[in-house]
Amino acid sequence: GREFKEFQSVAWNEASYNERINRLLEAVKICSNELKEKEDLPDILVLEEIESIEVIKDISKRLSNNIYTYAVFIQERTSPFNTVIFSKHKIINAKAHNVYFENKALRPIIEADLLVSILGNEINLTVFAVHWKSKRDESRQVRKMQEEVLYNRMKEKEKKADFVIACGDFNQNLCDFSKMKYFNNAWNLHGRNLEEKDNEVFETVDGSYKYKDTWEKLDHIFYSNNSKITPIFFTSSSKAPLVYEGNVNRYNISTKTGYSDHLPIGILLELK
Repeated sequence: GREFKEFQSVAWNEASYNERINRLLEAVKICSNELKEKEDLPDILVLEEIESIEVIKDISKRLSNNIYTYAVFIQERTSPFNTVIFSKHKIINAKAHNVYFENKALRPIIEADLLVSILGNEINLTVFAVHWKSKRDESRQVRKMQEEVLYNRMKEKEKKADFVIACGDFNQNLCDFSKMKYFNNAWNLHGRNLEEKDNEVFETVDGSYKYKDTWEKLDHIFYSNNSKITPIFFTSSSKAPLVYEGNVNRYNISTKTGYSDHLPIGILLELK
């Protein structure tokens, strides 16, 4: 409750904080359940807008059986908008790539190299996690710079890793990308998912964020081609309680109800 002014003007306490963490994990399990049809946590979990390492510790305490043995968290000194990558698989290397605009460092691109061992097979997988600048302050040029850095790093890692994947809040729709169009985008899988679903909620909710009554695809998963790994399902979780009366059930500080202003997204990868 120290990072944002609006939290200082309401009765914010430890119970409210703990409930928010519980709802965060509830949302993750809802998304994971849509991918695997069982309430489990994903092999790789990326969370954004994490205020501090203390939040990471408190999340970890609620996870049974130490489900995530590895994590990457790089704290920016003055920002509560940090990103964490949790992994069930061994993280063998991690780094942050800063992008500078007008002598200020933007939110870094997090890069993690994983060694995935399944049924005697070993796959080298690189995960990128991003949180790009918001559209609200006319920052298209800034996001273009961030796209340049991410694209170059992903192209470089394609030469070494078996599979390269990037995810996060890119704060722009598919049509706004230029270089990232080289990679596959998981929303293209979503179109096929919708055709298979006989449920109105999946027909009306086609995005991860709603602005002025319009659904937008601001959160993305990009990935490279690979003969060993096949993406087979993608979801932007739009079930209750994450969506209420056709809108994202965002968190309300005053009533302490709701979840997030973005829906969780997830992808299911199949190892051949």
